[in-house]
Amino acid sequence: MDPFYLMRYTSSICQRVSGMTVREEIITTDDEDTSNNNSVSGSHPKVTGTSNHRLYYCYYRYKPQHALKYEDIHNAITFIVNYAAAVGMPQSEAPRGRDGVPSIFLPSSDTKKGIHELYLASCDETNIRARKMSSFEEAWLKFVPYIKLSKPRDDVCHRCECLRKQVIDAVTEEEKLIVTEMLHRHLEDARRGRSHYRTCIENSVKEMSNLEG
Repeated sequence: MDPFYLMRYTSSICQRVSGMTVREEIITTDDEDTSNNNSVSGSHPKVTGTSNHRLYYCYYRYKPQHALKYEDIHNAITFIVNYAAAVGMPQSEAPRGRDGVPSIFLPSSDTKKGIHELYLASCDETNIRARKMSSFEEAWLKFVPYIKLSKPRDDVCHRCECLRKQVIDAVTEEEKLIVTEMLHRHLEDARRGRSHYRTCIENSVKEMSNLEG
């Protein structure tokens, strides 16, 4: 079978074609920076960006016997996306200077190895084939690079740093217990704040989708 192209529609990864491997290709248009009235409506291929637009093409060719199965990659990506939706901190827009999907930051306490272990457990529970760490990470970087692990420095506010320093500097056991309790309360407040922020972002995305629709 000869190679061919399809365009992504609504999915986060390229659609499945039996017996074929797929490679995503992206075309970014350099649109006008001022007085830009670009808009889309109705049914159309997937497009992202505001001032500039990105179109997503899927290049298909015959799949060699050793190639990864589509179902395996799709299951891995679905797990990562669902995990990020549950614990991640979505950003309101893409990083400055980039034109694409806003980042989602996972807690700095997470590691890709730890997330892969959760994925393996999930696959075992649902009786589906799991990918090894190397191919799991490769699929992550290729299809959902906007889902990132926070660096410890990025995930700590100034008050966290001050309280942790006070715990270290505490002279008596009583002082250490008091400051530790303050730190725990602060972290719990931060967790609730993140949950509220995540809900606000999700509601904003839904409202924007309704307005564009």
